[in-house]
Amino acid sequence: MKKNIKKLRDSNEGVVGIIVAVLIIGLFVIIITTIQTIYVPLWMEQQEAEHMEEVANQFSMLKYAIDTQIITEKPIPISTSIKLGNKEMPFFSSSRSFGNLDILLDQFILSVNSGSSTYSNYSFGIIKYSSRNSYFLDQSYIYEGGAVIMEQNKGNIMTISPSFSVDPDPYNYDINISLNIANITRAKEKISVSGYGTYPIKTEFSSASPPVLITGVNYIVINSTYSNAWEIFFNRTITESNDLKYGTHFTINENSDGLKIEFFTDSIWNKKPNLNIKIYDISAQVGPGWI
Repeated sequence: MKKNIKKLRDSNEGVVGIIVAVLIIGLFVIIITTIQTIYVPLWMEQQEAEHMEEVANQFSMLKYAIDTQIITEKPIPISTSIKLGNKEMPFFSSSRSFGNLDILLDQFILSVNSGSSTYSNYSFGIIKYSSRNSYFLDQSYIYEGGAVIMEQNKGNIMTISPSFSVDPDPYNYDINISLNIANITRAKEKISVSGYGTYPIKTEFSSASPPVLITGVNYIVINSTYSNAWEIFFNRTITESNDLKYGTHFTINENSDGLKIEFFTDSIWNKKPNLNIKIYDISAQVGPGWI
């Protein structure tokens, strides 16, 4: 009888041990599953959001480098690092984020109409970064015409303005507009890179065209993929001159030709604006292939 009781006790202890082990394993699985399905996506989304902020700062540094080269007009190469993406999280199932960095030609076109003359041979290259995120919304950062533009969800906004000024002269009743544009050109055919690491883009001052003064400007037309950003910028900048009013002295409309900024006269400002344009060619290159 004692032997049977001992065997029963040993058997119960064995079953309890198995149950405890199964419960511990089940608890461990629940914890891992919770982390994997809830916290990992949140951590990765935060990581990708921080990466987008980092790219924004890096494009600010890229503009600063190009502005410095424009001011000095010296052929001194400057490299700016752009982080294309992030690696996946170790020990958990997650996806990497990737990015593309490209130099694209003839993406920004400027035309100016003055009386019977039309100046339409201004075509500019851009630098564009596009993300391919797995958790956070995709964004693009573009250096175009001296401005930095951010695009997401089919919308875009200018984060850093180009060199553009409107100076009304009340003594001579003149409106003087100044526009300096950086034209990105390709160097040595190294024009794109894709991947998730950090990669440099090298820019170098190439040449500067003589300033072009166009008097009596009727309208300016800009053809850009990011017309919304340019419309907001021109409207704000021209209005902030304090002397020019939307609807009275200028209007901005988008049609099949592009974004049209049209100027009008009144009893006070009875002259059309004068536009001074200067173009700076900046050669740029990135490494080809998959990094």
